[in-house]
Amino acid sequence: MRIEELVNPEDVKLTFNYHKHLNPAIWQGKSLRSEVEKKLETIANMFVEFLEIPELDIVDVIITGSNANYNWTGYSDLDLHIVVDMDKFQSQCSMLVGQYFQAKKKIWNDTHDIQIRGFNVELYVQDSEEEHTSSGVYSLMNSTWNVMPEYAKPSIDSAAVKIKAADIMNQIDEIEDEGCIDIESIDKLKEKIRLMRKSGLERAGEFSVENLAFKTLRNNGYLEKLHDCSTIAMDKKLSLLDGKIYENRKLTELFGFGKKDKVSTSVMPTKTTVTTNVNKPNMPQDPLQQQWNLVRDKVNSILKDANPNNPEIKQFVSDMKDFAQAIDKAFSYINDPKTFRYTAKIAAQRYVNINQKYFSKTNSTRGDGAASKLDLQGQSVYTSINRELLPFFKALNKRII
Repeated sequence: MRIEELVNPEDVKLTFNYHKHLNPAIWQGKSLRSEVEKKLETIANMFVEFLEIPELDIVDVIITGSNANYNWTGYSDLDLHIVVDMDKFQSQCSMLVGQYFQAKKKIWNDTHDIQIRGFNVELYVQDSEEEHTSSGVYSLMNSTWNVMPEYAKPSIDSAAVKIKAADIMNQIDEIEDEGCIDIESIDKLKEKIRLMRKSGLERAGEFSVENLAFKTLRNNGYLEKLHDCSTIAMDKKLSLLDGKIYENRKLTELFGFGKKDKVSTSVMPTKTTVTTNVNKPNMPQDPLQQQWNLVRDKVNSILKDANPNNPEIKQFVSDMKDFAQAIDKAFSYINDPKTFRYTAKIAAQRYVNINQKYFSKTNSTRGDGAASKLDLQGQSVYTSINRELLPFFKALNKRII
């Protein structure tokens, strides 16, 4: 990673807030809105059926996390936990049952996109004996607070949060730049992040530097990036490429450049075939890339005509240029479908982040519209760009799914 590509702590976007009231899209004062309660009960019942465990001993169904407290943000999930008594399972089976619940939770959350007024509903099976550190817990079964959140604005060391988050962001970026090859390094970093958050919660609770750094990583897309990289690394490790098993190798080595480690070989021609990411001469350019080139030229023209003296537009233009460079990087891997899909998803997420940065949903409904952080001229620029990008994103989506 080049020095100029390093994430500067000062540039890390912090996403946590502390409000004087609970999320009004979900709560009326400290009472759960009736329409929200009915929906969550339906969701919980469907999820319990999905678990397919006969006579599951459900102790409680709770709402927890930042949407049951004053530190909710536009990024917050609505955490719905099914609390179960695990003692009924034999001790030798309890670990397997826990892993089963984790797998079912992941399948459910990956399959469904359920939202309550714009907030993603995340399901989780919680052992009734599991220590829970949340300072706001609402019982859906009993329609009352198990732990009433108290308004006490915390003292947050923002600088320390940014430094810790930036350090891990740089580690994740480095893993990505190396081509998501070293599964051992990825697993070590994932465990480091898990333990960091755990120790922070145990030491200082939800507003610890470690937990806020974790949320900063998540809300800026870095945990998803690490997860995707982990999947790619495992796929590469288990795949057979050109008759050779490659492990723990940089992409440049996989493509035939640089010093190689020892590899297991099968009977293959001795001549090495070098794969590159550049379109071969006289080969027609990929239609999607042709479409992007046209869109990029139009977007650049729109940005060029924007008022550079407006600080908000200036930052917006900079963000859009970063996004365009990310798409260009993705297309440099057009001849490697798996890497292209991964880098294209990362690039598309950048545009999602831009939308979240400049447009915040209204607090009252989260579905009635968005309050723009751009002035009228900036909104006009954004609308023009979005009009050009929409057809491209539809085509890209078909390619990367």
